[in-house]
Amino acid sequence: MTHPLRPTRKMIAVLLTSAFVACDPASEPTAPEASAAGAIEVSASMLTGSPELSEWLADLRDATAPFHRIDAAIEAGWDTPVTECRENPGVGGMGYHYGNLPLIFDGVAEALAPELLLYVPEQNGRLRLVGVEYIVPFDFVPADGPPPSLHGIDFHPSTDDGVWELHAWIWKNNPAGVFEDWNPTVSCAYAA
Repeated sequence: MTHPLRPTRKMIAVLLTSAFVACDPASEPTAPEASAAGAIEVSASMLTGSPELSEWLADLRDATAPFHRIDAAIEAGWDTPVTECRENPGVGGMGYHYGNLPLIFDGVAEALAPELLLYVPEQNGRLRLVGVEYIVPFDFVPADGPPPSLHGIDFHPSTDDGVWELHAWIWKNNPAGVFEDWNPTVSCAYAA
């Protein structure tokens, strides 16, 4: 049986093609259905670097595409609200974090199964999927140990949360960088 987050090669090809040809990084569609191929706000910075890194980000987008609907994410196991909407004035935001507890407490970071999904509240009251976060609790990899990594990208410690963390802004462009914690274009202004 195929893992539910495992994309097919055909899906990867469609995503990469649409990302290079059909997507304008300056535009921001209001709904995930904006492109038949699923291309939503892909920045050039997401597609640069090694082919392995580009393929991982494309695969991750494909794996998380069903979770634009928060109900689908909850049904698939990302059913635990881990944080309130997080915003750091003057720096940016992260949004709400919805966690998959079995993934959080297995102590393993899997490239296509992030522990957390990040959602930003919109003016219409809906939650918009904007990115993912990988976490590995210090119970599994001590804070003074070497950091976990995925595809050569090291996690960094979050001593306040007691975890190693790595964000990936795969559904909303982050001018600060794909793997930066805070996204200056994310706001909690419409948080309930």
